[in-house]
Amino acid sequence: MNIVPKLILLNRYYRITRFYVFMKKILIRAGIFIGAFMLVLFALDNFVIDIEALFNYMVLNFNALYVFVGFFLSELLMGIVPPELFIAWGLETLNPWIHMFFLAALSYISGIITYWFGLMLYRIPAVRKYMYKKYSNHLFNLRRWGGLFIFAGAMLPLPHALVSFLSGLIKFKFRHYLYWALFRFARFFIFALIMMKLF
Repeated sequence: MNIVPKLILLNRYYRITRFYVFMKKILIRAGIFIGAFMLVLFALDNFVIDIEALFNYMVLNFNALYVFVGFFLSELLMGIVPPELFIAWGLETLNPWIHMFFLAALSYISGIITYWFGLMLYRIPAVRKYMYKKYSNHLFNLRRWGGLFIFAGAMLPLPHALVSFLSGLIKFKFRHYLYWALFRFARFFIFALIMMKLF
């Protein structure tokens, strides 16, 4: 079976639905966010406090279990604390890649929980109506682009928990959600590599 015609049709669909425009905007925002985050870290490290010493202090004095619990709760609450801070902490530990795996796994699991939370709320008409109105734009994009929107939520500075919640709210196929959300692991390891190179 020739896959080229299918790819041509998909490309045309994504162009018509302005997926590439959306991704361009998200990538620009991601670049600005990452650049600003790195700039703040650099400024703090050079003019305010030794960042490496701070994270070393955290590693030595904070029980890793408490950090993981704090991170998990943050991810459940739409990432109120940027994951990058936890990545920076993990890089200062004796086993940074094991810590990256645990952080990514916790983020992945929190996404699954918020997916099921969205699925449960789908069954309450009044809540469903409110959510459909409040997040109409995201829901519209999720319906148009499906897995690729979940990919964007896993990899880019879109709240992963929000995208997962909305996936449940529209009853996106759970098996497909699980596959696309696996990119969350790639996001943690890629960002960790970037931070290791820069600091």
